[in-house]
Amino acid sequence: MQEKIQRCAIYIRVSTAEQAMHGKSLEAQTEYLTNYAHQHNMVIVGVFADEGKTARKNFKDRKAIKALLKLVKEDAIDIIIFWKMDRWFRNVSDFYKVQDILDAHQVKWIATAEPNMNLDTREGRLNLNIMLSINQNETDTTSERIRFVNEASVRQGKVVSGAQPFGFMITILEDGKKSVVKDPATESIVEEFFNYYFVHQSKRGAFVYLCNKYGPVITMRQVEKLCNNTMYYGRYRDNYNYCPAYITEEQYNQLQEINKRNIKLYMSYEETGEIYLFTGLIPCPICGRPLSANRTTKNSHTGKPFKRAYRYYRCQNWIYKKTCTYSKLANEATIEKYLLDHIEEAKRQYLDEVIIYNSISEKAPVEKRKMIKKNY
Repeated sequence: MQEKIQRCAIYIRVSTAEQAMHGKSLEAQTEYLTNYAHQHNMVIVGVFADEGKTARKNFKDRKAIKALLKLVKEDAIDIIIFWKMDRWFRNVSDFYKVQDILDAHQVKWIATAEPNMNLDTREGRLNLNIMLSINQNETDTTSERIRFVNEASVRQGKVVSGAQPFGFMITILEDGKKSVVKDPATESIVEEFFNYYFVHQSKRGAFVYLCNKYGPVITMRQVEKLCNNTMYYGRYRDNYNYCPAYITEEQYNQLQEINKRNIKLYMSYEETGEIYLFTGLIPCPICGRPLSANRTTKNSHTGKPFKRAYRYYRCQNWIYKKTCTYSKLANEATIEKYLLDHIEEAKRQYLDEVIIYNSISEKAPVEKRKMIKKNY
């Protein structure tokens, strides 16, 4: 009797360059597991690779695991193969969360280089739990050592991260030590931001001002970090002299107070009885992004309050990214009136199309029906 062909998914992972140097590269794992699948009468459904991800990381943050589980839930695979258990999971809790999903869909796994790791026998389960616990402990210990080294480096003013906030850069001093300094290319932009913000007390206003003056040199996300990153007053973790400062600590604290005052606290529908009718339903006519709902209670020009809240919709790509030119505000009351004025006409048109569809599709051949469904 011919052995059943199993649908197989290959999972591979590598977290650091050091692992790749020791023969654990994605290419080496893929080649090894592909040969294993062919030798064991398996058809490969897909190869799922997490590059630069640690197995200790929450599985919800590992894109390949999420994609693999999607196939599992669709019952598209029978078995998952990976090289060793440390490629699959080092976190005991996450391992069993994923295992519950696999069990529900009767999907098995094989650690090809560790055949004694399995859930089929008492000894296999014991080996598995011991290995997972040891791996998790090793990872936690390594993390503590790295954190200790990094904290010591920060205290000494050493650079521990490659990416730096807007307005900073890394330079190498004469003694070979890396240091964080102000970036000459963006230094004036950061200084102008703080000057504008302290006068007008508006993040969006400062963002628009900089974009109008310099073009798209900064994003709204970078503006948010300008207001919340302690490095702008020279502090990183516990080192208060880690880098040159743009503002003082007192000014930074003042920024936080301004931010708190500017936060709009919207009450829930249960508290206000208000709801935005067209959220996510109106696309921007230029970029296509759904217009976002907004609300104001006073006239921005005169400062006088409205009799009731003014609700409107606008394009976020225009407001924050400046990647769209659609600057108009769509009044919710105007949209609602247009809908009510034309809803009967739209309903009649829809019903006419349904009648035509039903009358044609019942008599039409199969291929014709497919064409009709596509058109309608």
